[in-house]
Amino acid sequence: MCIVCFKQGVTRLMMTIIPFFKEVVISSFECNECHYRGSELLPAGELKSYGQHTILKIIKSSDLDRDLIKSENCSIKFNELDFEIPPSNEKGSVNTIEGYLKNAYDGMMET
Repeated sequence: MCIVCFKQGVTRLMMTIIPFFKEVVISSFECNECHYRGSELLPAGELKSYGQHTILKIIKSSDLDRDLIKSENCSIKFNELDFEIPPSNEKGSVNTIEGYLKNAYDGMMET
């Protein structure tokens, strides 16, 4: 059921293994009435006892279109901007780098 218009929508689930991450269930929802879309990652396997540190250099604007998988324990740090998106109480998510920045900006504008 859609959280916006409360109509029936379509939920899709897919279990997969993401290298250097973990087994996850990717859940996506789409409402044909109001066009709301949402997605999340749900843990499907055992968490590893170690973390993964990845550095991405953004050279050109198309680099902002890269998909990024963020677990609930992950933070995203932009050294050049002196800005960090901390871990959250939400479940894991999949978004582009630009999408994470836009969501953080929108969240700051709401407060």
